Amino acid sequence: MNKTININLGGVFFHIDETAYQKLKRYIDSIRRSLSDDPKGRDEIIADIEQRISELLSEKVADPRQVVSENDIDEIISVMGQPEDYMVDEELFSEETRRTYRGERASRRRLFRDGEDKFLGGVSSGIAYYFDVDVIWIRIAWLIAAFGFGFGFLLYIILWILLPEARTTAEKLQMEGEPVTITNIEKRVRAEFEDASARVKDAVDDVTGAVKEGYENVSDSLKKKRERRRDKRGQSGIQEFIDVIGKIIVTFFAIIGKFIGVILIIVAVSTLIALVVGLFTAGTVDFMGADWMFDDDFVFQNVTNVPIWVLSLLMLVLVGIPFLMLFFLGLFIISGKSQILSRTAKFVLLGIWLIALLSAIFIGVKHGAEFARDAHVIETKDYVTTPLDTLSVKMQDNENLSNYFSFRHRSGFSRVIDENDNRKLYSNDVTLYFKETDSANAYVKIRKEASGRTRLVAKQNAEEIQYDFKQLGTTISFDGYLLLDDKEPYRNQDVRVTMYIPVGQVIYIDESTRSFLGWIETTNDMYRRDMPEHYFKMTDEGLECLDCKNDDWNTEDEEKDGVKVNLDEDGLEIKINDDGEKAEVKVDENGVRIN
Repeated sequence: MNKTININLGGVFFHIDETAYQKLKRYIDSIRRSLSDDPKGRDEIIADIEQRISELLSEKVADPRQVVSENDIDEIISVMGQPEDYMVDEELFSEETRRTYRGERASRRRLFRDGEDKFLGGVSSGIAYYFDVDVIWIRIAWLIAAFGFGFGFLLYIILWILLPEARTTAEKLQMEGEPVTITNIEKRVRAEFEDASARVKDAVDDVTGAVKEGYENVSDSLKKKRERRRDKRGQSGIQEFIDVIGKIIVTFFAIIGKFIGVILIIVAVSTLIALVVGLFTAGTVDFMGADWMFDDDFVFQNVTNVPIWVLSLLMLVLVGIPFLMLFFLGLFIISGKSQILSRTAKFVLLGIWLIALLSAIFIGVKHGAEFARDAHVIETKDYVTTPLDTLSVKMQDNENLSNYFSFRHRSGFSRVIDENDNRKLYSNDVTLYFKETDSANAYVKIRKEASGRTRLVAKQNAEEIQYDFKQLGTTISFDGYLLLDDKEPYRNQDVRVTMYIPVGQVIYIDESTRSFLGWIETTNDMYRRDMPEHYFKMTDEGLECLDCKNDDWNTEDEEKDGVKVNLDEDGLEIKINDDGEKAEVKVDENGVRIN
């Protein structure tokens, strides 16, 4: 049976074992002896140390009647540190009350784990203190090492095992690179006391009030405790079951929340790595002058001439910052901390993102302005025909200019060099149409189209298009390409060729025209893809196929009910047949037509 003593420590009453009291007294006296003889400075620090000890004891005392044991004092001493750990500055307590001292020695940082700021083991916080950087960059580096290179998890676990945790005040000061002097001990104690949680303060108030009133209200307290126990025993089984279910549900949603946080972090980190690698590579290649690696279509459509590395940087900021915020959101969900990113950092990121957004809007508006208006010019040229002869119509390419392996309709541009070593822009964006004419003169209408900032500029761009066709006997060869001088800008240039054929004239459509044909009216309603390699006669109702089999088109009698869709690069054709009632929808560059 041990004797207990009532003490007032830091304004709080405690019941303490006599042995524990003697050990605590010797500890405080030894600290007092290690300090200077200046009573004012010494008493202030002793008061702060007693206040910190009182706070730590309050966290351990759950019941006002609980007695502080010798083991509790040992744990307090292990946290506060031994007096010999303190390096006392002899000039700290002088007669001058300013408490300044000279020649403070800088302490070499030591690597510890920070147990007060941790997600898992406090390794990141300790490394951040050691290298004097913000802890968020260390955590980002861990994630990159973990998900990008694969060794992050193993290295973190190894450091978690090997690095000691900074527990005592001296170790915490060494971790932060601060000299272990009485001045810093005082600052540390004051800071920790001011940052104590409201829970601990409330607990101290409760303990103080309970101890003060303990001797007077013991019987009332015991009576209330018995009543609480009886109330607890009186709880129904259903209520206990509901409480257990509630705890299970809360735990389940907490686990789901952590899982969502992990998913957000993985998605954000993966996206950021892809953005950095992809856009940094593109920007670096452009910055080094290797823009030949980019597709010609992209180069031509970049009409604002903004460097690719600038576009890459804008894309990285516009897409990367939202995913970076998703990463921080995932960290917030996992850690449960109220603040992952400081307000200043948030405003800086928001400002950078807004600047990038405004820059992207400016570039987009400038780009759109170059295509704001459309215009065209029309050239009409005659060709020779006789009703008794069959005209053969085909498309031709210039193999000396084309860089493609196949000859077909394309809307993109590429750079080529002609036979005179002049740089040209080459495109297969040519469309061929057939229409009837009542005139005896057959002719070809060439419509050149382009865009520009104004209609006048658009018309000038259209006039620069180089296109032609030629007739050799009964064969008419249309160029399957258009050319521009290399100095001319890309502005959606294209060519539409319409061949006007007199009624009664027979033509043969060559296989080379297959991908260049536009919407053509026929008497048997053929698909344009089925028209090449057939003979046609021009009638008042359109072209009539002279050598087509029934399988080549759908006649009104043989067509089955249902919907048939034909989609290609020239447009969309939808045919509907419902028990003899037919409808047809055609959507192409000329608009929408419903028959």
